[in-house]
Amino acid sequence: MKAIKFTLSFLSLSFLFFSCDGNEKLNIPKCKCEIPILLDEFNRSHLFGTAPDSSKIKLSSEEYLEVSLLDCKGAMSFSAFDSLNNLLIVGSYSAAQDTSIIEIENINPLDGSSTFSMERRFEPKRNGTWIYYDKGKITKEVKY
Repeated sequence: MKAIKFTLSFLSLSFLFFSCDGNEKLNIPKCKCEIPILLDEFNRSHLFGTAPDSSKIKLSSEEYLEVSLLDCKGAMSFSAFDSLNNLLIVGSYSAAQDTSIIEIENINPLDGSSTFSMERRFEPKRNGTWIYYDKGKITKEVKY
């Protein structure tokens, strides 16, 4: 699969990518997210339902994420686990300032034909200290 990235600034139009309803009791707006968010560490985009919110995302049969999403532009903290609930990574992202549009080429493995699709997504930046684990022991710390 081949991806070509085009970055477009939508700072003044970013309100069009999510809608919010206020929670009067807690004074916390709950927003419906409408644009996928790139999780670059895991080479995938994910469309979250609402923000702020906590969710579990299955990455494969062997790994999953527990995510605390703060806003629809990708501000979040997460923990990655293996299928035995061993901690693999702890990290966070800061909100993206704008969206990116990528063109994705999908190649049919049976006949080699290809189709193209466009995807708009937020690409948040890695933030803070990311800690990587192996069998419960810290193997690496990276500061962003």
